[in-house]
Amino acid sequence: SKKFIGPPSDIYMAAMLIRYLCGSMPGKLENVLKKCLDPDPKKRYQKATDVFEDWKKASIEEFGAPKWEPFNLP
Repeated sequence: SKKFIGPPSDIYMAAMLIRYLCGSMPGKLENVLKKCLDPDPKKRYQKATDVFEDWKKASIEEFGAPKWEPFNLP
């Protein structure tokens, strides 16, 4: 069992909520979630925009391109 290191970030807490609500995710989305939840904060995403970009890329790889773009981050 890995021990949690350091204080949880907002990204970590959001990933915990997703894990609680949804359980595991398909393939590449699961990899993004695991990186968010890594016990070592230095190995986690440091910026929400990085999570967004990897989640978007993984979603496209898993499910195909979206029919519409809900929003764009600056």
